[in-house]
Amino acid sequence: MRGISRSKVGRWRDGSPIPWQVLANGASTDGRFLIGEARIEPGAPCPSLHVHTHEHESVYVIEGVFTVELGGERMELHAGDCVIMPPGVPHRFANLSDRPLRLVSTVSPTAIEGMFAAEEEYFASLDGPPDPVRLAQITEPYGVTFLGDPLTRES
Repeated sequence: MRGISRSKVGRWRDGSPIPWQVLANGASTDGRFLIGEARIEPGAPCPSLHVHTHEHESVYVIEGVFTVELGGERMELHAGDCVIMPPGVPHRFANLSDRPLRLVSTVSPTAIEGMFAAEEEYFASLDGPPDPVRLAQITEPYGVTFLGDPLTRES
């Protein structure tokens, strides 16, 4: 470990559907984990049902309501709640409320940082909705596979 990070490591990544900022990256944690903060507006596009082959992912809700489906079980998390999403378990999430959502997420290990960078570049180049086939081409080399639709109030 490299010590204390007194300022945020990365800029707000506003080019992706979910604006987020890296608080601690793989370089500062010897590749063990990354920490990020995200802001999700009501109804913002969120990842559809997907599974990570390698990463453990956790989400801690700072404010708002985080609706997550993990392994087929749907739950609402509120400020102070946390969910752990282990590798191999399909999940999807969304802000289905009428208020902004802020959360802190950890991902371990950090090889997935390359995927986040490639996704951000792709989203920044779009003039319309993302192409699911192209997204799969970006994510599959990192062991992330999309399995279904995004989470909605009706799903």
